[in-house]
Amino acid sequence: MSVFFSTAALLTALIFVLTTRLAILRSVTKNNILRFYLAAKFIVSYLLGVFIFNIVLLDVSFTAYFSSLSLFLAVAMILESAWSAPQKGSKDAVYYFGAGVLLVIAFLFTVFIYPMTLAEQRFEASNGGISKEKNLEATDERHLPVVGDDYANYVAKRELSSWKTNISYFKLGKGIKQSINGTLYYVFPIEYRGLSKWMKGQPVPGFIEVNAENPNAEAKFIKSDMKYVPSAFFNDNVTRIVRQKNPSALLMDTSFEVDDNNHPYYVIPYGHFEAIRNIRKVDGAILVNPKTGEQKKYATKDVPAFIDQIVPTDVAFERMQWYGEYRQGGWFNANGLLGTGILASQTGVVEPTEWDDADSVFGLYNKAHQLSWFTDFTNPSNDSDTMVGFAMMNARTGKIDYYDNVSGLSGTDAKGISQKGTLKAEDLKGNVRGLFQIYGQPTWLVSLEDKSGVYRYTAFVNVKDAQVYAYSKDVVEALNNYETAIATGMTGGDASASKDARVATISGKVVSVYKREVREKTMVQFLLENSDKIFTVTTTEDPYAMFIETGHLLNVTYIDTNSINVSVKTIKDITLKK
Repeated sequence: MSVFFSTAALLTALIFVLTTRLAILRSVTKNNILRFYLAAKFIVSYLLGVFIFNIVLLDVSFTAYFSSLSLFLAVAMILESAWSAPQKGSKDAVYYFGAGVLLVIAFLFTVFIYPMTLAEQRFEASNGGISKEKNLEATDERHLPVVGDDYANYVAKRELSSWKTNISYFKLGKGIKQSINGTLYYVFPIEYRGLSKWMKGQPVPGFIEVNAENPNAEAKFIKSDMKYVPSAFFNDNVTRIVRQKNPSALLMDTSFEVDDNNHPYYVIPYGHFEAIRNIRKVDGAILVNPKTGEQKKYATKDVPAFIDQIVPTDVAFERMQWYGEYRQGGWFNANGLLGTGILASQTGVVEPTEWDDADSVFGLYNKAHQLSWFTDFTNPSNDSDTMVGFAMMNARTGKIDYYDNVSGLSGTDAKGISQKGTLKAEDLKGNVRGLFQIYGQPTWLVSLEDKSGVYRYTAFVNVKDAQVYAYSKDVVEALNNYETAIATGMTGGDASASKDARVATISGKVVSVYKREVREKTMVQFLLENSDKIFTVTTTEDPYAMFIETGHLLNVTYIDTNSINVSVKTIKDITLKK
């Protein structure tokens, strides 16, 4: 344990001893009970300091001392004021009681009252504004994160349990989705199972990657010995070694990321507090080599490009809340009298969705493989689940873009819809993967999993029309089915919904054909001599499709979109007369 942290704990003890009531200090040499009390007070306060600064690893600053110790100190002063001093007529009891009460008032003020005055500062800190873009960037359908968190965890655990040696030493850490060489993966760190396992001296052997785009892909174990990890103890703990070099910095949630060469790093965002610890500001990130413990500290603009996230998810969600709460008014408008909601007009107030089983923001990647934190917003009314807008926060800079021109189904609605119909009997759980712009439509992507967390289906649910959704066990087929649903199922005369997807007919000779087995059926893709489209059909939709061969003359009805891949509605093989 470092000298500095011992000093921080010692300072805690000295603060408590030096603020002891004067009458007690004057009588301590004459009274054994008081000597014992003073010694006990020193030891207890020292242990309190050890807990705060050595175990919790709180930043060593004036505001940290005040927020964590002031209430304890106030209680001690009030209790000591009730002790009767040997000297008659002693007046310091009144002073100590008053000082203790004032300290309690100061603490309560900073916790409950002062935050009510920070609406403007919090709104500025949210760094948000209305997006200049009217719609989300069109999604690259080749890189959809169709694998849900639960299924990724299931696949990674299955890989970990297949180990033949030392499996009892380790457990799976939290998987973090990231882009590696243009493909999305969940990367799972491996952690120690506890103090006794760490004491065996075995280094963490590596980490596990799970493909987030392909539910059929096997997990990959990447060997890389690691000593400095969050589950290690004492000076092998990665957060502790960072705190030792950065005693006064605000350290935020640790993440585990790898570069494009599969070299691992622990990433600890750092920053500072403003407004008496009510506003956290991210200043950059500290990268730690888990094998050597080497640390490099970067300002936000200098953090290496392979690091996807600098702003932690809890900070992102907090900023989203502040933007929705204060964008058109102050504290009283949003929260009413003393935060009770009484007299709150809530003009312009919107709330981000809170998820019970996942982080409150989703990580979405654009075509440049840059990460943004996403959440949808609803009205604060308890009976409203309709999405009124959504926000994207750059996960490196913290800039929020709010989209206020897209409304319709919320993420929770989409999850419910995807679990209904023919899938209801299978008792599946919907795992929302985010909002995407697919075939010109804002679309919820939902992964459906069974009770064990095993992937079963991918579903696409249209934001504007709850009747337009599609699902399949195969991602490509689910996309094709969704194209069909857009072209044939949109209601309300929405021209923009169907302008890029219409039913068309074509006849031509097959110049190339490709077939593969996909979950108990055959997917057939073919090219016609007079078209550049790739036509797709499965034997579930047309059992005779498996007999299509090069040279066959076909008459095809299909969903015509701007995409090169199109879904076949009906097909007639003129050559086979089928």
